[in-house]
Amino acid sequence: MFFDKATNVWYLLTSADHNTVQINKINSDGSIGSLASTLTKGAYEAPSILVSAGVYFLLVSGKTGYRANANQAFWAPSPAGPWTGPSDIAPPAEKTYGSQNTYAFAVEGSRATTHVYMGDAWDSKGTAASNYVWLPVAVEAGARKIALQYYAMWRVDPGTGGRVVPGGVEARCLGDDNVCAAPAPATDSDNNTKQQRTMVRLFRTGDEIAFRNVTGRPGTPHEWVSIRYTVNDPDAGEAYVKVNDQTAPVNLSEYNSRAGYHHTVPVRLRLDEGDVNTITLGAVGAAGFEMEVEGLELHEDD
Repeated sequence: MFFDKATNVWYLLTSADHNTVQINKINSDGSIGSLASTLTKGAYEAPSILVSAGVYFLLVSGKTGYRANANQAFWAPSPAGPWTGPSDIAPPAEKTYGSQNTYAFAVEGSRATTHVYMGDAWDSKGTAASNYVWLPVAVEAGARKIALQYYAMWRVDPGTGGRVVPGGVEARCLGDDNVCAAPAPATDSDNNTKQQRTMVRLFRTGDEIAFRNVTGRPGTPHEWVSIRYTVNDPDAGEAYVKVNDQTAPVNLSEYNSRAGYHHTVPVRLRLDEGDVNTITLGAVGAAGFEMEVEGLELHEDD
């Protein structure tokens, strides 16, 4: 459903036969009212509406069953249409970051408005990976465009309405020695700052890598740690983690059900105070399961 504040009218969005998106008004008694508009420019489902500066964006998904696809958006001057488009809401290769549009809403605060995308991340096997992807939406009403902004970890302040991304990275654990330290910018031969190169390690099942000297802050036993890695097939195996003298490893999916499906996975790990922690990553899975690790990032914000 969608509530239009400009007219105080509720609308019901449906997908007739998973092909025609239909928008009906909802009567004051809750019954389905008159037809407002339809979208017949393709086989679409999972509709929702986002509105900004008088421009209405209709978000829809293609029909690919449990498999994610590149969701798209149409725009119109009102729920009555006509709907113009489509345009991509994310890079097509990302397949809407492994999700399907479910709902869009706005957090209106004292200083800003943050539009939020909620997408179903379905797993046909019915595992805990069937979760949700929540992302802020960048809206360019004048250009008639919207785009999802991908962050592995972020939040919105309900008071101010502002989007908050965790503070600067406190440390990166990279390099041949796998020792964590504050990141320093690298320079080229012309003394120009450039992005620090990362070491990528390739694993097969049973391999491990240990990152030493990871810093735990005073009074903050549970730290947010982003683990940057990819796997060749998330259904064929898992990454696991051990902290310090922990005897039994824990699969990352138990900390974050989308582990393996995204390149950066934020988890909360219990660390000891000081530069005394060792975080060990490993891979376990079927023959041929592979894992590439870029490193770890510790965040300043909780």
